[in-house]
Amino acid sequence: MISERARLAHVTSLLAVAGALWLAGAGQVQKWLGTAAVWAALPAIIVILAGVRTIGVRLVESAPVRRLQRVLVVASFTIVIAVFFLVHPLADTNDPGRGDDRDEALDMAVEDMLAGRFPYYRTTYLGGPITPLPGALLLATPFVLLGASAYQNLFWICVLLLIAQKWAGSVRQALLLFWTVLMSSPIVIRDFVVGSDLLANSIYVLMFMLLLVGQSPATGRRKWVAAAAFGLALSSRPNWLFLLPIVFSCLAQRLGWRMAAALCLGCVAVAGAITLPFYFADPDHFSPLHVTAKISQFDPILPHAAVWLTVATAAIAIGLAAMRSNERLPVLLRNAAIIQAVPIIVLIALDSVRAGRPGFQFADFGLVFLFFAVLADWRDAIDLKGPDGPRLDRQSI
Repeated sequence: MISERARLAHVTSLLAVAGALWLAGAGQVQKWLGTAAVWAALPAIIVILAGVRTIGVRLVESAPVRRLQRVLVVASFTIVIAVFFLVHPLADTNDPGRGDDRDEALDMAVEDMLAGRFPYYRTTYLGGPITPLPGALLLATPFVLLGASAYQNLFWICVLLLIAQKWAGSVRQALLLFWTVLMSSPIVIRDFVVGSDLLANSIYVLMFMLLLVGQSPATGRRKWVAAAAFGLALSSRPNWLFLLPIVFSCLAQRLGWRMAAALCLGCVAVAGAITLPFYFADPDHFSPLHVTAKISQFDPILPHAAVWLTVATAAIAIGLAAMRSNERLPVLLRNAAIIQAVPIIVLIALDSVRAGRPGFQFADFGLVFLFFAVLADWRDAIDLKGPDGPRLDRQSI
């Protein structure tokens, strides 16, 4: 018998997952179907998740394990690979408003870096500057050498399935999570097929953070390797630096504040060692800093908008870091999602005020919070593992 408190927790979690999927996809829904469709999408996603809870869970729990592992896993990877190679050449068009220039920007930057040239001079076919930080260039290099940075989306979307398996506790439940996310959020499909690096970026930051906070004190050098990997991920986009306070909080509660401080300083040192040489090589042309222009355009509405938004996000991150419950993985992931979602929600609000109507174009950046939010509340949303989720008492997540 489920208590009223547990029932309320399940409903709250379902609404949280639905809200994250809805907000992240709202920009694409508005772009192709209009504003009315944006409002209609939220109840539709809630219905989908309710169906997953009542029907999907029963189906995966009742089906033979081996059959699902052999058939559904192979089918899932086959579909994902086929969709990428069939659709990506068509979707990655140079037509303004249809394709995306992020993969082209990454390709050009990596090619220049490998040739020994400063990677931030060129612009894309849309005239946009190259925005990923040097860490993103390094992580994309193997895929550029294979032919295109867009291949990293194929790799990291498969890694997402592995993360989901660790989190959900079984292959069957991981497949349920994986396909629900893919089919409920158009921004995931869109970024996957056009090759936008924000999808891969969001997944590898999530993975490296989990590797860091999931390390046991007995694992020795592995925690330093995880810290270096997370530092590399931090040197991909500036917004990820806001995760440091809650990561420190989690590590401090598990390992003590001295070790937590040392690991976080290690992360910052790695990020700085990767980023600063590129910045000092030519500060005036270090184009990742142009991201502030996206915020400064709202200065007529909110003077010094970039400063206020940075300060507000940092204050929220520090406030959430003060929570003792950051030791619990669902809470840590939920707080990470909140920190990453706040700037996007504020930008959506400012853009709507400026336009005099609801505008969701900044929701396209929602991938930075989507996977954190979905993992944080997934198990409780579909009532798989109970309301609290695991504590971080394993060697790895």
